[in-house]
Amino acid sequence: MSQQASDLYEFGPFRIDTRNRLLFRDGKQIPLKPKVVETLLVLVENSGRVLEKDELIQKLWPDTFVEEGNLTQNIYVLRKALSDGSQSETYIETIPRRGYRFAGEVRKVTAGHTSPVAIAHPSARWLWLGGFLLAVALAGGFFWLSTRARSRSSTTPIKTLAILPFRPLTSGSGDDYIGQGMADALITKLSNSPQIAIRPTTAVLRYADANRDPLAAGRALDVEAVLDGKVQREGERVRITVQLLRVSDGASLWAEQYDEAFTDIFALQDSISAQAARSLTLQLTGSQTASMRKHYTENSKAYESYLQGHFFFNKRNAAGFKKAIEHFDKALSIDPNYALAYAGLADCYLRLNEFGVPMTQEAVPHARASVMKALAIDDTLAEAHATLAFIKFRHDWDFAGADSEFKRSLQLDANYSEAHQWYAFFLLAVGRANEADSEMKRAQESDPLSVSLNSNLALYLFFRHKFDESLQQCRKTLEMEPNFTLARITLGLNYEQKGSSKEAIAEFKKAQEMDPNDVATTAALGHALAKKGDTTEARRLLSELRDRAKMAYVPPYSIAILYAGLGEQSEAVDWLERGLQDRSLRPLWLRLDPRLDTLQRDDRFIQLMRKMGLN
Repeated sequence: MSQQASDLYEFGPFRIDTRNRLLFRDGKQIPLKPKVVETLLVLVENSGRVLEKDELIQKLWPDTFVEEGNLTQNIYVLRKALSDGSQSETYIETIPRRGYRFAGEVRKVTAGHTSPVAIAHPSARWLWLGGFLLAVALAGGFFWLSTRARSRSSTTPIKTLAILPFRPLTSGSGDDYIGQGMADALITKLSNSPQIAIRPTTAVLRYADANRDPLAAGRALDVEAVLDGKVQREGERVRITVQLLRVSDGASLWAEQYDEAFTDIFALQDSISAQAARSLTLQLTGSQTASMRKHYTENSKAYESYLQGHFFFNKRNAAGFKKAIEHFDKALSIDPNYALAYAGLADCYLRLNEFGVPMTQEAVPHARASVMKALAIDDTLAEAHATLAFIKFRHDWDFAGADSEFKRSLQLDANYSEAHQWYAFFLLAVGRANEADSEMKRAQESDPLSVSLNSNLALYLFFRHKFDESLQQCRKTLEMEPNFTLARITLGLNYEQKGSSKEAIAEFKKAQEMDPNDVATTAALGHALAKKGDTTEARRLLSELRDRAKMAYVPPYSIAILYAGLGEQSEAVDWLERGLQDRSLRPLWLRLDPRLDTLQRDDRFIQLMRKMGLN
């Protein structure tokens, strides 16, 4: 350091011994590591000047590469040491997106010497004293007001939080699944408190990029705070740095570092969630605290396989779902009582139905068996109850049972956005539109930036026959993700209903380019072409679908839609009855798809609706 070894620095009741790297308060030593005191010393030497983070790191660790988390941790420890219970950030200020500044008044003292005191004339002394006292009073009043304002702003409860996927410290290390898993686990634990709204996993996954700006992510997610972390796996150990940042000014509300064996990952998650809850000033009940500490397995190997499965599930494509099934199965081979892994399997099988896996023969039987095992082990899994509700609604047409399971799921987790969304579609299908609107609104409030939810809102508005609103929602979704196929198809459906056949066909062709194998897109395109009068091309597509159905599963509904477009009502109902037999018909589509309006008075169609319990 630049000062002589005999120099001391004082501020408020504190004194720094520069020679021995010690900090005293009112003459009593505060136990701190030398590097922490050295951090304070650099700040004090540059009192009043903003020190960039990179500059601080270079001064403190000139010959060593360290993560920014080391500096953040030192600042956290210093603020705690300098706090008198009312002004924890008075001395060290955070300058958002830049660094830190020491804001206290510093006195430099040479050990063994006292500064001379000037002797003034008595009358001048009284004038000086009066002015001094007035200045002290004014400064004290200003300090009290600013401290009080600062205290209010720093203790204002956080109402909205985003927990971002923890970033791997080493690019390409393969630790992504651990980082996403840590975030997902903490989201689940902290969502137990009704005092704070936490963005779901689906909303934060887009911010898994190692180069993201956590504060920018927080602003985009419209939250007051973000929990940002980094993770590194080295053999059987895992190193994590985590910090809680206030989005408005970038202030660090809490920071910590961990270096634990991977076998202690559950205790590590408990510790992080508990400290985060304290920093967020959450008042948790006994049951909420117990729920935060709940572990679905105690086997770290099973948990690691589950994390890998969850990572691939979030890819949201056929290859990802199949890979996820492998990892969930592996987790269950290690721990056969792992309820979450069974729930993950159920969701994978149901999602695969969207990619051509027959519902009756494969998707539903596997999903039902898995979800029932999950609930037999743990009846408090909101995800499993929502999945069971989905099966009862879409496959069993057991509407009373579906209603009960949806309510149970949302009772267990009121912030489960997908359950709110599925419940909204169910309520719309059974004719409870006002309740459906309320549930869809809750889904959007829970996860306003989810591309999937925004796309499904557009589809929901289509079924509500609010075509102009649905069009706007489609455009909003496509601004978020231009290649989201469902939003593109829904846009085409709306154009068709508004009489804009040319625009509808163009959108369906774009969707077809994105996913050439999607039979629903082919059916939608064929229907629009038939309505426009191009029956030759429509029949070619119909023939293509019927030929494909001989070799692979094609939902009968898709072929029925093409026949309806061609005006061949009897054949359309024939194929709908096939869908009734293999239980692939979707109640909502059958009841509210405007492309089937011409069938509404057909006696066979009316009977079909009754068999499904929709009339």
